[in-house]
Amino acid sequence: MWRILCRHYRLPYSRWVDEAGTNFKVRFGPPAVYADTSAVWHHKKPWRATELWLTLTVPTSWRRSVFAAGLANAGGLLTLAVKQVAEDAWEASWLVQKRGYDFCVERGYIVRAADGTYAHGRSLKSARAIADGRTKVWGEKLRQAHARKRAEAQARLRELRDQLAGMTRGQIIAAFGDVPISLRDSLRAGNCPDGTRSWINKWADGRTSGTVSNVLNTGAPLDEYLLRAIAVAIARQGASA
Repeated sequence: MWRILCRHYRLPYSRWVDEAGTNFKVRFGPPAVYADTSAVWHHKKPWRATELWLTLTVPTSWRRSVFAAGLANAGGLLTLAVKQVAEDAWEASWLVQKRGYDFCVERGYIVRAADGTYAHGRSLKSARAIADGRTKVWGEKLRQAHARKRAEAQARLRELRDQLAGMTRGQIIAAFGDVPISLRDSLRAGNCPDGTRSWINKWADGRTSGTVSNVLNTGAPLDEYLLRAIAVAIARQGASA
């Protein structure tokens, strides 16, 4: 509990006044908080600081019901008590910091969102709405990130394809001959399965994997389909000329 308090809540501290700080205690009982402050002074200088007495009351089952369930600092708040009401939801009490060093206990519900984060609400409906909204926003961010990566990958493939198109067969072998290539690279390039199988049977004697050198040494035409397959293989390996 002390580690959670230090990480997520504002506690008094002073580099100059030794008496400043927090006196923390834990008691057992219904969830509650008691907080009181006093001014403390440097023993020689007119420097003022704050000393805080903070006492939390939690159920005797806190370690088993809250900590063991991974809910101790759900959503960045210290959870004082929980009662599971659904697979992803709990009726709960948690510690909230108000202005200064005032604290209070709030009661409501905690819902685990699909992205693994937690949402707090006064009612189960409101907590779930927050969790669902967060999941939707997160999902959209992931979709946008994937779209950007896909666009970047496609741009890289187009660049590689154009680079290969401007090279001779010998230059490609010299630069990328050791790059592994397989049937899957052709399919990822958008070539149809039947056409890929037909090419393999005609030019590679049925081999489904090899190197770029193997492919080009078959004597197969260096057409658009082959250029795309080679570009995918190079991009997958992160190779560069």
